Amino acid sequence: MYATLYDTPIRAAAEQYLPQWHWLWLKAQLIAESALDPAAVSPAGAQGIAQFMPPTWDDVRAALAFPAHTTPFDPAYAIKGAAWYLGLLRRQWRSPRAEDDRRRLVQASYNAGLGNVVKAQKRAGGATAYASIAARLHEVTGADHARETRAYVERIERIHRELVGV
Repeated sequence: MYATLYDTPIRAAAEQYLPQWHWLWLKAQLIAESALDPAAVSPAGAQGIAQFMPPTWDDVRAALAFPAHTTPFDPAYAIKGAAWYLGLLRRQWRSPRAEDDRRRLVQASYNAGLGNVVKAQKRAGGATAYASIAARLHEVTGADHARETRAYVERIERIHRELVGV
């Protein structure tokens, strides 16, 4: 159903930067982002297989010391960058909570921005559960963006179920 072309670099990047997650979570997210198309460009300007916005890509490239000429259109670098960035986001959600909630918060942060999801958490009284935080996201990002983020997380979960055959 889904291409296997990038399975080896996805698995390697997930094992390096997201050892707490099965590698198919990263693949599911990349499918949700770009349908595994390294040439994808969103209407908002997100680029490549992992749909990096240019400023985020610049940060990732610098943090991982990628060569200056690399772009988010190079899947080898973008896959590694996405796994690293997800790992960075995961470390931000360090309060005790169910790992499924942590994963959903990381995915929501990748989509809506960490700062926005943290603001929603504050509006939810410091809740740790994804559902409680997501329910307040509209107060920060607006209803349309909040709906998009919740649908994004749900889409990743659906794709993951398809990948594992559940």
